[in-house]
Amino acid sequence: MQVVSYDAVDQFIERYVPAKHYAEFLGGSTRKVGDQLTIERVPFIQMPEECGGRIFRRSEVLFGMEELANRLPLSHDEIAWPEL
Repeated sequence: MQVVSYDAVDQFIERYVPAKHYAEFLGGSTRKVGDQLTIERVPFIQMPEECGGRIFRRSEVLFGMEELANRLPLSHDEIAWPEL
């Protein structure tokens, strides 16, 4: 098992946006928003087949930085993390 630090998660979210988060920001469905970005040829991270989502680079998405600014400002100690 590999443990990922909070800082690494924060850095990832600053650089990338999951289609699910972007769809919630836009008020649309994850599939439709992800499909539209793919049609627009926005590159996404190739995930393993068992992973259903798509992840896009924020700099490639029209409102990527706006989505990041709109996220709830939670600190890691306010999140119910599972015990490892």
